[in-house]
Amino acid sequence: MLQIDEIRIEHQRNCVTDKGNPRISFSLSSDRKAASLLEAEIEVNGWSCKTDQQIGIVYEGKELDPFSRYCVRIKARDSHGESACAEMLAKIIRIIRNPG
Repeated sequence: MLQIDEIRIEHQRNCVTDKGNPRISFSLSSDRKAASLLEAEIEVNGWSCKTDQQIGIVYEGKELDPFSRYCVRIKARDSHGESACAEMLAKIIRIIRNPG
């Protein structure tokens, strides 16, 4: 059985970032030998993309608002035709520094 073990935002598990266009990564596991990712769909805030990558997929939708939470959904399919879905809440913070 294919499963999504972990979703990371900007390489962090706690899913707090100050990036308006964060990078998304995820890990998979399967009980089948030689299973590999065939395709994944990532959805955040109305934006979606299809990819065959698991690390550092850049969110390219509308810039995420500071001090907001967004649901990150991932649907993955492996080389054996099995699929898995997972989601998590990501909290976006923005630190504004006064240059003066």
